[in-house]
Amino acid sequence: MSAAERAAVRAQADEALRAGRPGQALALYQQLAAVEGQEIVDDRVGVAEALAALRLSDQALAEFGAISVTWPDFPLAYIRQGALLEEQGATEAALTAYRAAVSRAPQSADAHLVLAYALARAGRGPEALAAFEDALALDPTRSEEQPALQALIDASPP
Repeated sequence: MSAAERAAVRAQADEALRAGRPGQALALYQQLAAVEGQEIVDDRVGVAEALAALRLSDQALAEFGAISVTWPDFPLAYIRQGALLEEQGATEAALTAYRAAVSRAPQSADAHLVLAYALARAGRGPEALAAFEDALALDPTRSEEQPALQALIDASPP
């Protein structure tokens, strides 16, 4: 499959997923993932996202897990695992996945922020505060995060 053909199929798959046709998207992403190439990680993420959209959470988690094994320094796979686990109410497992994302991409403000928000949702204010501070130290321009950080500061005991 040529690069142009891959791009066209990926565009169809992305559109199908956005349009609420995850079954069609899954078939297209699987077709792409079956073809070896440089962009296979994106195709595998597409497969996992389509599985998640089909509410096949266990299969989506397995796919994100396989992505993490093959590409261990790809934080998005850990972040998406965490989100799915959090949706299932598996808070500790979700936090473990989010921490893995931070561990694999320590310079990613986004990974730190995902962890910070998850810690805040879990009621772990001091840990959330530290994660927010880490994220903002990496990217001080993230002014949209300031209200969440201030809320944590205000809620912290003196």
